[in-house]
Amino acid sequence: MFTAVGGRLQAQQPPAAPGSEAELSCIAQIELPKDAAIGFLGKRDFFVTVTIGSDGSAAGVEFAEPAGAWKITQNAIIDALHHASYQRNCAGKKIALQFSYRTVGEPEDHPTASVQFAAPNRFIFTAPPQEINPDSSPIMTMPNPKKLSIKK
Repeated sequence: MFTAVGGRLQAQQPPAAPGSEAELSCIAQIELPKDAAIGFLGKRDFFVTVTIGSDGSAAGVEFAEPAGAWKITQNAIIDALHHASYQRNCAGKKIALQFSYRTVGEPEDHPTASVQFAAPNRFIFTAPPQEINPDSSPIMTMPNPKKLSIKK
């Protein structure tokens, strides 16, 4: 379920591919990734075109630009779009989608993302930044200088 977004956030339609559908009626079911760890590095928008296959799956997923440092996030979007199901009567049609990522609020140990929908085709993911705690983060764990022994 999605929450409609009011006046502050305006939907911006991505560049439409020839013959693309601006509406989401061709999507039968989709589960969007909302793991905060997939790349909330600030503000980023992805413009994606999905081509619907005859079997009700995604025949193709194209991004308007390369992901760069956001490759993990882009891969999560690709995976979600390939696992989604689409209306078979939409075979051959293209759907233009926008995925917007925003970091908001104060850092948290275990941030949780929320997903909102803004018509006509924008999904907005927001999450607080990940708090980096050098004492508990497996990535940031550093040796305790008091416990280091230096042999001469």
